[in-house]
Amino acid sequence: MTGRFERIVAEHREAVACRLETLRRVRDPHELPVGTMRAPEPADEEFYRPRSWLI
Repeated sequence: MTGRFERIVAEHREAVACRLETLRRVRDPHELPVGTMRAPEPADEEFYRPRSWLI
């Protein structure tokens, strides 16, 4: 019986670790590769549109 619970706990821990890794990758800032430049913001937009909606 304890083997079954240990397997369930191990699966849960693995799922939580995977989810935390995904959240960390989304939260960490991304850097542009060396030598690339951002495109300038268009001046004719009616409202501010951020590059990322993950704010």
